[in-house]
Amino acid sequence: MGKETFLQELLIFRPIEKAFRNIYQIYHTLDGTGKEIEFLLQQLYQNYPFVQTFQSQFESDQKYQLSQDFFLKEKSVSISCHPRYMLDNFHIHDFFEMIYVLSGTCQQIYRGTSYSLHTGDIAIMAPYTSHNIRVTNDETIVINILFRKEVLDQLLADLVQEQNIISEFLRCALYNERVEHQIIIQTGQDESLIGILETMYQENQNQKPLKNSLMISYLNMFFIQLIRSHLNDIKAVDTHANVDSDIIPILAEIQENFKTITLKDLSFKYHYTEAYLSKKIKTFTKHSFSEHINELRLQYACKLLQETDWPVDKVAKESGFFDLSHFSRHFKTSYGVAPGKYRKQAKENVQS
Repeated sequence: MGKETFLQELLIFRPIEKAFRNIYQIYHTLDGTGKEIEFLLQQLYQNYPFVQTFQSQFESDQKYQLSQDFFLKEKSVSISCHPRYMLDNFHIHDFFEMIYVLSGTCQQIYRGTSYSLHTGDIAIMAPYTSHNIRVTNDETIVINILFRKEVLDQLLADLVQEQNIISEFLRCALYNERVEHQIIIQTGQDESLIGILETMYQENQNQKPLKNSLMISYLNMFFIQLIRSHLNDIKAVDTHANVDSDIIPILAEIQENFKTITLKDLSFKYHYTEAYLSKKIKTFTKHSFSEHINELRLQYACKLLQETDWPVDKVAKESGFFDLSHFSRHFKTSYGVAPGKYRKQAKENVQS
């Protein structure tokens, strides 16, 4: 379809959006009276009864819970275009929500803070995270991706086990129930991500066999691309667990500086003893600090072996290993082959 065609398709205002826009414009320009707004609201509720049901709940309870039984029904993953000018509704839900700003600017309100999200920005909210999304102009297109916890728990297990900041966030969100979590990632104009979203959107419209399985696979692909290309584009991470509330920024620091960072550096910055910080990291990642660092370095080495023709000793040095024999030993233990053979096999797989 292509991004421009995709945009043109989504820019068309749906009837419910027009109703929302009329109310918003009258209310914010003060050109109308309270009676006019009330009349438009009654028309909206008459045409879309579920809006009145939700709105009455939103007004009576600031943390009204939306259920996956209503929004996902028999599906594991759903994708749609978020309605523009929708009435404010701070809410929580028992499923994950990810929003992707395809074009324009919107506001994500979370824990009393309003975040401006721009084209290419992604916000992921864990279950039970109170938030609100405001889209208040004609040009902005925001994509909603909703998915059940079971998708991560069962089918994306390998992804969640990866040692990087996005996977650590997902793991934290998955296993700390009823705790608020949010992450914001700035991806810019990543055509690969947009292409996956287009495919998901098209698949969501049809009723072909194995639709649910395909949607889960596309979501998996989306996260893989996100991890491969945007680990250094994280704008904000917030987890409000009662224990280890600052583990995510610590892991982000490790992720960004894994080639050179030391436990001493981290303990000084975050005001912990080295022993306590090491225990803290192991509790969350299931690996010691040195094991976690080595895994990140080896993952980066694999990337260099696949994408460059650098000698193995240079790959080792660029990955943070300054002893070639130490690098080779750890690499073979983790991947079952020496670095040179790994590169050869990777090239053969590409050619085949």
